[in-house]
Order: sequence, then structure tokens, then C-alpha cells
Amino acid sequence: MSNAFTNAWGWSVRRSPLMMLWRSFRGLLHPNKDAFALLDAATLPEPVDGVIRTTIARTRLWRDERAQVARELIAHAQDAIDAGRDPKQVAETFGDPRRVARLLRRSMKRKRPLSWQLYRFSRRAVGVMFLVLFVVYIAVVVRFYTSEPDIKVDYAAMLNDRYAHYPEDQLSWPVIMETSLEWSKAAHVLESQQEQRIHSLPEEQQYEHMTGISLFPQVPSDHPDYQPIARAVRDMAPQLAQLRDAAARPALGFPIGYEVTETEWNGRKFTSGIIPATENDFKNRSLMEVRLAHLGPIRQLSNVLIFDARLAIDEGDSARATQNYIAILGLARQARSEPFMISELVGIAIHMSAIREIERQVRDHPGLLNRTRLIELAHIHAEAMKERAYDFDLEQLMFEDLLQRVYSDDGQGDGRLTPEGLEHMGLIMGDTADLGESYVTDAINMDARIRAATRPLTRVFSASRAEESALYNSVMETASRVTERGPEWIAIMDEQELIDAKLQSEGNPIRFSFAGMMTPALGSAIDTLFKYRQYCDAFSLMLGIESYRLEHGRLPDDLDQLSPKYVPQLPQDLMAPGSVIRYLSDQESSGYLLYSVGSDGNDDGGRLISDESRSRFSREEQSFRVRYRQAYDRSTHEPLFEPSGRPVIAEPQGPDADWILIDTRPESDDPQAP
Repeated sequence: MSNAFTNAWGWSVRRSPLMMLWRSFRGLLHPNKDAFALLDAATLPEPVDGVIRTTIARTRLWRDERAQVARELIAHAQDAIDAGRDPKQVAETFGDPRRVARLLRRSMKRKRPLSWQLYRFSRRAVGVMFLVLFVVYIAVVVRFYTSEPDIKVDYAAMLNDRYAHYPEDQLSWPVIMETSLEWSKAAHVLESQQEQRIHSLPEEQQYEHMTGISLFPQVPSDHPDYQPIARAVRDMAPQLAQLRDAAARPALGFPIGYEVTETEWNGRKFTSGIIPATENDFKNRSLMEVRLAHLGPIRQLSNVLIFDARLAIDEGDSARATQNYIAILGLARQARSEPFMISELVGIAIHMSAIREIERQVRDHPGLLNRTRLIELAHIHAEAMKERAYDFDLEQLMFEDLLQRVYSDDGQGDGRLTPEGLEHMGLIMGDTADLGESYVTDAINMDARIRAATRPLTRVFSASRAEESALYNSVMETASRVTERGPEWIAIMDEQELIDAKLQSEGNPIRFSFAGMMTPALGSAIDTLFKYRQYCDAFSLMLGIESYRLEHGRLPDDLDQLSPKYVPQLPQDLMAPGSVIRYLSDQESSGYLLYSVGSDGNDDGGRLISDESRSRFSREEQSFRVRYRQAYDRSTHEPLFEPSGRPVIAEPQGPDADWILIDTRPESDDPQAP
């Protein structure tokens, strides 16, 4: 029993992984040691011994296999010598050592275990696979470096044609740029003077004071810089009169161009206009490079009009103040009429600033607006609201313009990624401080030769031109559908999830998509649009309430008294489907409150978020994306939809407070007072 155990133990030790590793390592160091030891012991004649040694060395077999071959060759040689044959003849009968070694190697390999046979097969398969991949890679490289984009469509010219039928005196942009230039000069002088005033203060006080121009137009009347600013604005009276006239024109008409014109004055350069795009500019300049030099001036001049309206109210000139508000609403309408989404957002911001300013002045100066002025404001406000919400068509044109610069064109609306396209995308997404060569593959710094070798692989792992176009258009169509159907559909508006879901549904092994990179933050933009609509609805109600007060000498008891005489119909609370905006009045103070239930969906009686939570939760209180979160199946985690296709909305999780839209009540010390 002990012998059997000893033998078994010895067998397991000899075949243990550690011993096998040792034998393999030893065989690599001295592969012929055992075989040559057998030859030394056999003492064969020199010619025979030399041939066998050479043959064994050329077999390139494992160490034990060489020893086995040595035994067989020694036995054959010994038999021939014992038979009386001459050693030289015996050596000659072996033949060419190289050929014999090759035959012996094949024979011994056939005797190796199955595991080694599988290893050899897999290694050969891997080799074949790498060969195929190399051939494919060469084909990809050739196709990649021989393809180039074909830029055919001048989208800038298409955009400029929008205003071809307008006479020059019906376009407002020349007046806007001229007035902006004059105000920029005045603001530059004010800024220099006010900075000198700050620097004249003791050093410890300099950081405690801000220049009035940096606070403009919210400059307190007791600020040291208020009067100089007021004089500068009054001096702009002729230009502001022209601006009010221009704001009533039907269109902005700002030309599409890639370079601005500048005017140098008092050691500083000011933007004064735009150089319209020429016939061949589109070959080298994309729509993404268009300079929207009018947006800054429009925002700037709307602030000047707000400040001038305050001056007019202080001077008892409510007519001029109303004209300024109407002009601001006109500028908002013109900005929103431009096809760029950023223009729409700027127009919304200008419109909102006018609403906030009018709300403030109505609170501070009851009876400021007479019946005629209320009607004028209501008319212009309604005209501004009629502008189409977000022109996604232009966003699609911009993406198509990008595709024609990045992809080749097969004449059928499709194409593949090009070297010039990668360079173009790199310049768009790269650091603007370094406009040298920049590519998408520069995410990791690498040698130029490696980069040149790896760039063609982006063609393999990217979508085709047609796929990118379809992907981007599907997202834009979803965004358009959400804006048309209302805020309850905003739950489906997550642009990145839409793109990922589209790729997964098609089983496409794409690692990245330019559509995903270039799609704007549509969910946030649409959320802003719905907020804007809610504020505009509340402002329409405010104008109706003020008209009712003028006629009846008191506030309405409820909103039903306004419809249909003062407002065509009561606007909906977009946070509470089926309900109207809430109204609270205080006949004693002649103030009132218009509010929405907010993102929690509950009416809290017009209660504000507490001061402690306001900075953290005020945005969530007004967020339709918080109010209308999509419900998910608990088991599959898939989004839920009604049979009609409408998303199933989860239980609201917004802050426990209401969203204040309009508040003309006297300011209270209690921020939570209803």
C-alpha cells in the first residue's frame, strides 16, 4: 500500500504545474542536453555521431522529444555498425540532416497531446484572422485617404434669401447696430470714469464697491454713478426714438456673414456690423461659424430701454415708458423671428425682462398704465408670442451643412467619413486657444505616425452620412413633437437617451456618433420654452386684471370675471393639466398674486420656497422636467407609455411650494406669506 501511495505521489509531483513549468524552462535553456548525453554514452563513430547531433539540433523539438529521437537514431546507427557497415556509409544513408530533421519534427508533433494540437490550431486561426484584419485595414486606409467631402449647398445664401422681399426701411438691424455703437461708446466713457472713481478710494474700500455700469440697468438711484448714467441715457434720446421706430418693423434682417466690421474709437474697437457672406464663402466656412453679432446689441439696447423707462416714470412720462416697453417686446419678437435657436433664447430672455420690469412698475406705481397703453402692450405682447417656437429646421440645416463637410457624397444621400471631416470636427470641438491641427482622435496625445495609422479606424466605428442624418432628424422631430403637444410630453425629451436608444434598436455597433456630439441640449431648451409660455400667459392675465381695475375701480374677485371681455380665455396652469393659473387678490393693498402649483403638482396657496431652500430648489420648482418625470416598469426598468403613445407620468417629486408668476403685492417681510 505504501509503495502504491509513494508511486502515486511521485507521479503527481512529476506532473504538477510547477514541475512542468520547470521542465519547460529547463528545456528552453538546454534543449539538447539529454539527447547529447545519450550520444556521449553510445560512443558512436565520429561521422555518425556528428550527423545525428546535427539532425537533433535542427528538429527544434521539446527536450524529451529530442532525447526520444536520439534513442531511435542511435539504435538504427548501432544496428548498421554491428552489421559491419562502414561508419561513413552509415552517415551518408541518413541523408540531408535538414530534411530528416523536418520529417522527424512532423512525426513527433503528430504524437503530441490533444491540448497542444488545439493550441496550434487556435494559434494558426489567430494568425489567419490577423492577416484578414490587416488586409481589411489596408482597404480601409486606402478608402479613407482617397475620399474627400463634396461641399455643394450654400446654406448661408438660402438663409439670406429670407429677407430678399423686404425693403431696406423695413429691416431694423442697421438702426440697432448704429444705436448700439453709440451706446457702447458712451458706456466705455462711463466705465473709464467709474473705474477711476473706484481707484481713487482707499485700497481697503475698492473691493467693496462696484461701478454703476457693471450693475446696469439695475443701478440703485442712490448709487454714486446713477446720475452720470442717467445723463448718458438722456443724451441718447434721438437714437432711442429711432430704435423704438425700428423695433416696430416687421423683420430684423441681419445678414448672414462670417466676419464683423469694427469701428475704432478712443483706443478701443467696437463691433459695428457684419460683412455679408459672398458667393464662395460657404466652401470654406460652415453655418456654425456664422457671426450672430446682433444678439449682444439687442440685449444691450433692451437694458437701455428699461433704464430709460424708469427715468420716464420718475419724470411722470408714462407714455414714454410704455413706448419703451413696447419697443422691448418688439425687439424680443424680432430676435425670436431669427431661425437660430440661440436667437430664440435671447428673444425669450428679452421678453421676460420686459415682463418682470412691467410687473415691478405696476407694483410700485399702481395706475401707471391707462386703458390705451394696456391695449397697446397686450397687442404687442400677443404678436411676440405668435412667433414660432424653435425653428428646428435650421438646426437640421446646420447639421446637414456639417455632414457635407465631414463626409463624402455618393450621390444618393450617403457617404463615409473623410480625413478633412475629422480635421473639421477637431477644429470645432478642440481648444480655441490652439487652432493648429486637431482631430477627434486627439483625445489621447500620441505620436503623429500612430495617429495617422489610427485615424482611418474612426471610419469603421462611426455611422454613415445617411445614418447620421436620420439619427439627428429623428431627435429633432421628437423635439418638435414635444413642443407642439405640450409639457406633459417633455418626459420623452432626453436627446442623449433618444440617440442611444435609436442605435440599440438598429443593432448598430457604433462606438460614437456625430449626431450625439452636435445635438444641442434640447430638453433644457424646451423646458425654458414652456416656462416662457407660462410667464407670458400670466402676463396676459395681469394686463386683463389691470384693465378690469381701471374700468371697475377694484380687482376682480376671481379670474372668471375677466373672460371673455378682458382675456379671450383663461390660460392653463401648465403644471396642473385641466386647471387654470391660480389667483389671489388683496383688495386692501390693491395687490394680487398669479401663481402655478409648481413641480410638486399641489396647490400650496401661493406659498414660496423658504429662504433656506430657495437657492437650492427654486429651479426645480419651475422645472417641467421635474414635474413630468416618466414612470418606469419596476421589473424591466423600461419606460411606460399609454396605449395612445403618451408617456406615463410618475408621481411628482418637486419642492413643496408654489411657482410665483406675477406678484404685485407690497413686499412682505415674510417670504412665505401667501
